[in-house]
Amino acid sequence: MKKKKVFLAVLCLSLVVSGCGLSKANRSYSKALSYYDDGEYEKAEESFINAIEANPDKAEYYLDYGFTLIKLSRYEDAIKEFQSILMEKEIAIVKQNNKKAYRGIGIAYLYAQSYEEAIKNFDLALEITELKDLDTDILYYKGNALERSGNLEEASKIYTEILEIQKEDAAIYNARANINRILGNYEESIKDYDKAIEISKGDFDLYFGKFAALKELSRTSEAEEVLKVAAELPVHSEKDSFELAKVYFYQKNYDHAKLQLDQALKNSFIEANYFLGEISIEEGDFNQAIEYFETFEESSGTVSAMFYNQLLTCYLNEEEYEKAKVCLKKAKKYSDVSIEQQLLRNEIILLEKTGDFNEAYEKIKKYLKRYPEDVDAQKDATFLKTRVEGASKETDTNQPEKNDTSETVDKP
Repeated sequence: MKKKKVFLAVLCLSLVVSGCGLSKANRSYSKALSYYDDGEYEKAEESFINAIEANPDKAEYYLDYGFTLIKLSRYEDAIKEFQSILMEKEIAIVKQNNKKAYRGIGIAYLYAQSYEEAIKNFDLALEITELKDLDTDILYYKGNALERSGNLEEASKIYTEILEIQKEDAAIYNARANINRILGNYEESIKDYDKAIEISKGDFDLYFGKFAALKELSRTSEAEEVLKVAAELPVHSEKDSFELAKVYFYQKNYDHAKLQLDQALKNSFIEANYFLGEISIEEGDFNQAIEYFETFEESSGTVSAMFYNQLLTCYLNEEEYEKAKVCLKKAKKYSDVSIEQQLLRNEIILLEKTGDFNEAYEKIKKYLKRYPEDVDAQKDATFLKTRVEGASKETDTNQPEKNDTSETVDKP
């Protein structure tokens, strides 16, 4: 799903000019916010440090410094800054600061992919009754953490809860639609995509989601029409150009897609690695695909069962079986009915390649009960049966025959 941008809260400063130390703190803080808005996070950090040194009693300095550290991918440092303002006092302003701090800690853990810790801190923030207007935002982040941890049904409940409050939020409809699609509730997902498109017609992601759901329902002509509409959306920015590259990818216009995806990488769109990896698979270059996929994961790209299944396919083709085992475990953490068959098939292939014929044979028998039309799997089942039976016969020849008269040792 699409990541929600981490942002600094807009704070109303009450500048006090009595004392040069305090005015210096305010000037440094104002400069830090300006650097942050411009994306100059290293300079923002320096100014936040100056502000804190000049006046160490302002909670907002630590909060906003924490978000700057998140932008710099220094999640542990960010958590320390947020934790530094937590206090156990029954005072309204302290509770408000605690709520903001728990929210910040949760976001830092979310970006660090420590989803259980993220959820725990979001819950702590939601328990505080002050600043109720922050609750919807915190719920969104909690839903995101649940989704990434593979707890899709709970995430969907969170998004439904938000939509009861914010009925015209395209991003939340999109998030719930994505989950419904992953769970195989395609008709429900299409309804949510349509509602989201009605609210936000220029959002490419909504069209991609609807396209995928229609493909799963084998409504191919409708799916292609969705892409045609997306291809005509206005392109105003580098991000829009990247989205158009994805349209070309889904239309299988790989030459145009690659040109624009390469440009997207230069413009720091890390997700372009994923699509270039998919194109590399289509071209049969699995080693190149692995490079793109691993770069995507290392850059904290949004992973899924589909992502790990594709990476697993590449590892199998390159005979990197230990990496394949790790990848399989990661893939199983996510629930996605649309790739259950592919993932199970890859698991059987991995077992076969690593010599675990008994387990592979048991799984392929179950697989063929669910997918009896898979001719290749039928051939593999025949092969695995011979390996299992051969192993049994080999074991039997090593056992004493029933009429063996050789000496035996009596049991005591």
